[in-house]
Amino acid sequence: MSASTVSSHISSKRYSQARKAERLTRQVLLYMFLLMPFFRPTIINDWPAIAPLKTVFAGWLLLSCLMLAYRFVLRNGRLEPFLVLLSLYLTAAAVATLLGNGLRYDLVVNTAMFIAPALLIAVLRKDEVLPFLVATLLVIGVLVVLELATRALLLGGIYRLDGDARWILEGGSLQSRWCFLLVFFAAAFDYLAKGRLGAAFMGASAVSIVLVLALASATSMVALVAEIVVILFSWSSPVQRFATSRNALLITTVFLVLIVFVRIADYLPYDQIATILGKDLTYSQGSTFTGRTYIWDSVIGSIAESPIIGYGYQQYVATDLWQFYYVHDYGSAHNLWLQIGFTAGVFGIILFASAVVSACSTADKCSNRAYRAVLCGLVLSLMLTSVFENTLNSLLILALSFVASPEASEALSMSVPRGRA
Repeated sequence: MSASTVSSHISSKRYSQARKAERLTRQVLLYMFLLMPFFRPTIINDWPAIAPLKTVFAGWLLLSCLMLAYRFVLRNGRLEPFLVLLSLYLTAAAVATLLGNGLRYDLVVNTAMFIAPALLIAVLRKDEVLPFLVATLLVIGVLVVLELATRALLLGGIYRLDGDARWILEGGSLQSRWCFLLVFFAAAFDYLAKGRLGAAFMGASAVSIVLVLALASATSMVALVAEIVVILFSWSSPVQRFATSRNALLITTVFLVLIVFVRIADYLPYDQIATILGKDLTYSQGSTFTGRTYIWDSVIGSIAESPIIGYGYQQYVATDLWQFYYVHDYGSAHNLWLQIGFTAGVFGIILFASAVVSACSTADKCSNRAYRAVLCGLVLSLMLTSVFENTLNSLLILALSFVASPEASEALSMSVPRGRA
């Protein structure tokens, strides 16, 4: 082979690599543009100085949802079982809102925010999984790192809300749940890039733990640690036998019944728990889980008054909490399933639970048991948190859609080492 031929071959190879890098960059930027409005930091909601950005993000969200719907139609996306069941649930919630004189604005926004991520994942091709993972890691990772940096540099906060210092993300547990996705996608990225867990997973796990500690969310911390442990030991045969998404769903269902309905929490040593967690459990004598059991009782009572279709999207959920919170209503059921029951009734719970079961069934059909365990870690973190928080948001839908995606499963199961037989 002549020198000119070798040189031509090298130039052609470099040109091909440059084209691939350029294509990857374009795809990453596109996904970042589509995903960003679904991860709006609370500083935009709460800091009056940048309140005009709310309108910008609202328009951005609408544009992103329209682009995702158009993309789904353009690619002839199929209505997989998860997407069908999710659509039926959203229809039930819409009907309940219209019949119950609910909030039309919330109906439109919530429907768009829930269906759009599902449409995005439904038409994701195998060669697009990597740029999608990179884009999500950049969107969530940058926000998490900025939050930690501003907390370290600006001890007094960027602004104050109700007398408390605030930074970029919420001073609670809502955006700490983004870390579940950050850790899972970092692990998936490592497997696609090098066939093993590496710096991305370790770094994402470290910053996620630090953030959740900073946000003081005990529930998110337990769920995050559970996810990290399952992913770390997904290569182990005993973990592979136990860690399936079906088992994760079953465990959290039993936990939900015991905590919410059997009320075993009433018998826990709350003084000791408060000391360990650094929580204030002195709202009233005998308070449990910072008042959640009182909220759950009230929401269950509300659901019993309209058990079939619910109330639709409202600004309040629990009622008759005067003795506890000194208010007549409360903004969240602090439980995913009670929130759904309040919004769309028992019928809505059945439809949404069926969608979750469908996603878990798809995940458990994966022949790579190690990757099945990795998926289980994500499902377990989401379901554990759903017992104590209303986790019905675009992040949950994005995660469940990814779990239910055959294309994503095929792309990743080929990269994840199967571990011990």
